[in-house]
Amino acid sequence: TGKTQTTAGRRLASTILNMKWGRRRSAAVVAAAAVARCEEECVWRWNETASVRTLEDEIIGGDKYDSTVRPEVAAFDRLDAPPDEVVVQFYMVSFGLDELTQVLSARGYLRQYWRDERLRHDEPENCSSTQEWILRKNASIWRPDVFGENMRDWSDRETFSSGTWIYPNGSVFDSFYLNADFECEIRIEELPFDDQVCSIRVSSYTHYSHQIAIRAPSLEQPIVFQDAKPHNVWRVDRSSAREFRKEYPPFGSYDIVDLNLHLSRKSRFHVLYSMLPAALLLVMNWTGFFVDRNAAPARVTIALIPLLTLRLLLNSVFARVETVSYDIYLASYLNIAMLLSAACVVQYAVVQALIHREREALRRRQNLDRHRQRKQQQPPLADPEDSKVSSADDDISPERAFADISRDPVAESDLVYLRKIFDRHQVDGKIDPAALSLIMRYHFGVYVDQRCARDTMLSFRFVNRLRVPRNPHLVRLNFPHFRDFVTNYDAYDIGRDESEQHFAAKPASLKVDLLARAFFLPAAVLIFGLHYAIWVGTS
Repeated sequence: TGKTQTTAGRRLASTILNMKWGRRRSAAVVAAAAVARCEEECVWRWNETASVRTLEDEIIGGDKYDSTVRPEVAAFDRLDAPPDEVVVQFYMVSFGLDELTQVLSARGYLRQYWRDERLRHDEPENCSSTQEWILRKNASIWRPDVFGENMRDWSDRETFSSGTWIYPNGSVFDSFYLNADFECEIRIEELPFDDQVCSIRVSSYTHYSHQIAIRAPSLEQPIVFQDAKPHNVWRVDRSSAREFRKEYPPFGSYDIVDLNLHLSRKSRFHVLYSMLPAALLLVMNWTGFFVDRNAAPARVTIALIPLLTLRLLLNSVFARVETVSYDIYLASYLNIAMLLSAACVVQYAVVQALIHREREALRRRQNLDRHRQRKQQQPPLADPEDSKVSSADDDISPERAFADISRDPVAESDLVYLRKIFDRHQVDGKIDPAALSLIMRYHFGVYVDQRCARDTMLSFRFVNRLRVPRNPHLVRLNFPHFRDFVTNYDAYDIGRDESEQHFAAKPASLKVDLLARAFFLPAAVLIFGLHYAIWVGTS
């Protein structure tokens, strides 16, 4: 097959003739096999021509191939020839998704398939391995000129690896390395349980839809993930494609293919480091209800620290995403937790207001007790002349000038207050244990229930040697007895503390704490459950 093979045959024949007869026979057999192999050489073949030279020089070299004419125009020899079909696919190596800038960073190989009859050639035969026609980078053939329409940044394709394979039937497979940023509209309403769809939009920059028909190899898997590096935040569910046509007046329409990447977020990070800490902080708020309500520094600290921490958690969430105007599930979750935590601060403010009122009532009873003690310790008059009117008051009668020396004007004002309270609750000039319990709780800071008030009234009558009714429920006090009972309550108190009293008889501040202890956590669980149900129902 050519001059090289003829020269080799002559040398082989000369060598055989110089051998002895025995060896000459064996060498002749070997030479015959070699000549047979030479006749079936592994070479490129086209148009009844064979060569080991690259096909680029033979098919597209010189003026043999016009790279400005698309394949269908060259085949039909008409400018209005049918469009060339170009199939695009993306082989993904790795990707990243920036939620703050809403950018998909994709790294991989953009593949294109089309057919050009001008590049048809015969497949090599008698080859021990597969032979492929791979174009050089600077080889000039027609290309569809595709680009990413939604790209923000694209590394120059000539800077990285690329290759073009041409098959015997004229099919062309072009692949080049792509490291680009694509715009991706991220909707995070369901964060951290959200799914996202990011697209690589492929179109031709110079060819209209009547010139190039861009298609995806499969609408179910236009993006290949084989050996793709896993992402720490996102899980790749699948890929899909959408083919459509878009008008660009006044130029015309272009075929576009969206290579869609379906992603689902790995929610473990947000659940463990945002949602779970928020729940634990609310439990911390709840434990504050068991701290003594009079220990203001401790209660304020336990109420405020979770609130401030929740605010920091919310800031950390918004630091990783773009500012949006719609509701976000995780942000709503943390906002609800902040409101519940703020409710704990308000609750303790209410407790403090009630404690202040309770202290005022207790101070009122202590004032009555001091008046009683001062009256008991009042010394006798030192000089009867002290009751006489001085010469400066000769025009005023002694009765009008001074009050009775045995009267205490301050104590009398308190007795007037006692009389008003008594008249408000008396029935037939007497008060019963239920009315006495209310009076002692709301006016004098003594928190007793009806049963304890009845027992204390019985103790009062017994100590003062008054008749005790056989039926304890019929015990009553008139105003003189009521006045003595209130001013000397410590003498008749039977010593029952707040924990032994009925809930209704406990201090209002303690009631608020008890209600918070009982209902805060169930209310929080119910609110979060309703929030999730409403969110699922509206999404």
